[in-house]
Amino acid sequence: MKSNKNFKKGGVSIFIVIVVGVLVSIMSASFLRLMFRDQEQASKLDLSQSAYDSAQAGVEDAKRFLRIFRSACSNPSSGRVVFEKVPYNCNDMRDAIQSDSCYVLAKAGIGNANSETIIQTNSSSGGASSRDADLNQAYTCVKLKMNTADFLGRTNDGTPSVINLKGATAFNRVRIRWHSRENMTNGNNISLESLSNPSVRPRIDSQNWRSQNRPAILKAQFYGYIPGVERSSSIMDTPYPDDKNGASEMLFYPVNSNSSSLLSPDAPNMPRVRRNDSSSDATTDYTFTRCSDRMDANSNTYACQTTVNIGRSVDPRDVLYLRLTPLMNDSNFKVELLNGDNVVDFAGVQPKVDSTGRANTQLRRVESRIGFNDTSFPVPLFSAQTESNEEPICKDFSVTRLSNSNVNCRNQ
Repeated sequence: MKSNKNFKKGGVSIFIVIVVGVLVSIMSASFLRLMFRDQEQASKLDLSQSAYDSAQAGVEDAKRFLRIFRSACSNPSSGRVVFEKVPYNCNDMRDAIQSDSCYVLAKAGIGNANSETIIQTNSSSGGASSRDADLNQAYTCVKLKMNTADFLGRTNDGTPSVINLKGATAFNRVRIRWHSRENMTNGNNISLESLSNPSVRPRIDSQNWRSQNRPAILKAQFYGYIPGVERSSSIMDTPYPDDKNGASEMLFYPVNSNSSSLLSPDAPNMPRVRRNDSSSDATTDYTFTRCSDRMDANSNTYACQTTVNIGRSVDPRDVLYLRLTPLMNDSNFKVELLNGDNVVDFAGVQPKVDSTGRANTQLRRVESRIGFNDTSFPVPLFSAQTESNEEPICKDFSVTRLSNSNVNCRNQ
């Protein structure tokens, strides 16, 4: 009996050891599975980021191509030219852009002409080059589109953005949309005023404007002229619609749909008098604009929209700029040119780059807009301006005793 009892005690111990061993094995296997899964996920994320970097390298090379094309081939009749001591064929570059080819950059000596372009460093160290080869990064396709259906931008509160309104064909209206989901800071609802009295200016609550997700008050200034026409300061001080020489300004104030008595028409006319004009027609007040009062989390639209009727046709040869300044909030915006109700493409103002990058077998595709400043016609953002009562523009004058042939100032 005694030996039988000892045998039973040993059997229980073996059973416990087996159960514990099985549990430890299960836990170890689960831990290893989680570790391998996380390692695989981290590897995929690393490859995805490397593929994205490769696509961005294609975008940067596209910037080089556009710089060469705009500088060397600005004249439509340019053929073979030399730019920065390097020969280029402008006709081949134009044909490549029009063909929608994946290898358009090769026409400027950038990348390969018939295959993907490997991403490498120019380091003299063999180790760096070998690591690049091991990662196997490249951009496989880069396409350029010079004319785009819209102009996309983002600017901060009080910071102006200047857009060249150059159409591929004539246009007579400009559609402006602003305030996207990125400008929302507190939920999905947008607090908008409901106004009914046109003689009372709205009270601006600067402290709570952003927290209420309210769209920016948008200042739109149009400035243009006809090239080759002699311009004087008096002519350029007239409203733009008169003779395509001058400037006009509008101030769009966002309100809700209940403010029907104050809302501007769907296509308000560009003012034909300056804001500082003393006439009764002067635009001294807001142009109230209907905006949406809600934007969902996945929304890719804009809360506010207005279409400005220029009042005349703007030809591709004319020069017209739009200066947008959001007030009280940052703003994403979208500008479109219209001829009646038909969209007119921007002519080379903000080219679109479509680049696909690769890292091993992982692919990433990036679409970017490339903006350019016209160095032949630099547009100043400010002359002298302040939006704050705390930081006014002060002019200090002092009068002293001066005497010359024409001036004789004496202290009184």
